[in-house]
Amino acid sequence: MNCPAKHVKKPIPVDDWKCPRCGTGPEDFYIQDDPEDAGEDCPLEHEAAYVICQNCGYGATMKTITAKYWKAKNIEWVKCPCCHGTGMIDKRSVSK
Repeated sequence: MNCPAKHVKKPIPVDDWKCPRCGTGPEDFYIQDDPEDAGEDCPLEHEAAYVICQNCGYGATMKTITAKYWKAKNIEWVKCPCCHGTGMIDKRSVSK
């Protein structure tokens, strides 16, 4: 399968999936709309997917929610220099 939509490079772990505003879990915090160019059976998370919380009304794109999650964890993902950019690693682990 070849999905033309942009994918989230480092998704939020399943166990940490919750609303960044109120903390509600996947039962009320879910993807409302996937982008039009997303593959029909694509299992990956799409940057342009719109996520909404039924509990507090917070909504944003998957790209925004993922960026906020990793920023709160103080982790910045960069392309791996060992595999020439096919993987992502924590910036702090890269030798200078």
